[in-house]
Amino acid sequence: MKVNTFKFNKLYFFLCLSIAIFFLLCPITYTIEVSHGQIKIFSTGYTTILYFDEITSNFDFDRFFFYKNIAFNDIEILNIINSSIKIQQGENLIQKQKSNSSAMVFYKDANNLFNFENYHYNKKWLEGNIKDVSTFLNNIDSMKDDQYILYLGSNRSFQILPNVYIVNSIKDLAHELSHYYFGYQVKADTDSYWHELLCEVNSMLFLRSISKYRYLNDLELKTIGFYYEPYGKKVIEFLEHFNYDQKKIFQLERYILNNYKSLDDDEFKNIIKMF
Repeated sequence: MKVNTFKFNKLYFFLCLSIAIFFLLCPITYTIEVSHGQIKIFSTGYTTILYFDEITSNFDFDRFFFYKNIAFNDIEILNIINSSIKIQQGENLIQKQKSNSSAMVFYKDANNLFNFENYHYNKKWLEGNIKDVSTFLNNIDSMKDDQYILYLGSNRSFQILPNVYIVNSIKDLAHELSHYYFGYQVKADTDSYWHELLCEVNSMLFLRSISKYRYLNDLELKTIGFYYEPYGKKVIEFLEHFNYDQKKIFQLERYILNNYKSLDDDEFKNIIKMF
C-alpha cells in the first residue's frame, strides 16, 4: 500500500510540475486596458509579445515575466505570441486576438468612431471613400464582418488580421480591404505573393474608376521600377494578360474566392491559364 501511495504521489508531483512548466512557458495571459492609453498584461509565466511602436510605425518584440505595462497615445496593436489562453478586456478594444496571425487592437477613441453599414472609421471624410471602395469590391463579394478603418497619418498602410485596416490613401484603402478576401478568406503561404498582386491590381482598377490621371501616373511609376515587386511590373503584366478587362479580372477573383480556402503561387498561375 505504501509503495502504491508513493507511486501515486510521485506521479501527482510530476503531473503538477509538468502543468506548472507548461503554463510558465505557454502562459495564461490577462490583458486589460486599465485607463485610456494604459494597458496591463498579467501572465502566469514567460511571455513574448509583438507590439506596435507609434513613433517609428514599426513592430517590435518584447519578453517579460508575469507582468507588463504598455502606454500608448492613439493606437496599440498587440500580438501575444506564446500564450495558451488569452483573456482580453478593454473599453477601447476594437479587435481581439483570435490566433497567432491576428492581433488585439486598442484605439483610444473607439466610442466615437463613425459608421457606414458595417464599416467603422475615425475620420468623417473617409466616408465617401469607403462607400466608393465598398461598391467597387462588392463586385467580388460583400463584406459581412465589421470592418475598422483608421487613418493615423502614418507612412504606411497595412491590415491587422482579420478586420482592422490602417490606411493613408484611397488607393491603399482599396488594396488593404481587398485583403479581406485574399489573405484572410483565402489564405496565402508565407512565401506567396499572389494575394499582394491581386490586391494591388484591385487598387489600380479602382484608381482608374475615380481618377484617370492618378491611375496613369501610378502606371508610369510601376513601369520605371518605382515599386518593388510584386507591386510594380508584375501588376502591369497581369493587367496586360487580361487586356485590362475589369469584368474578367473580377470573374477570376470570384472563382478563387468561391473555390479555395488557401492558395500558393503555383496554383495561382495554373488558375490564370484558365482565364
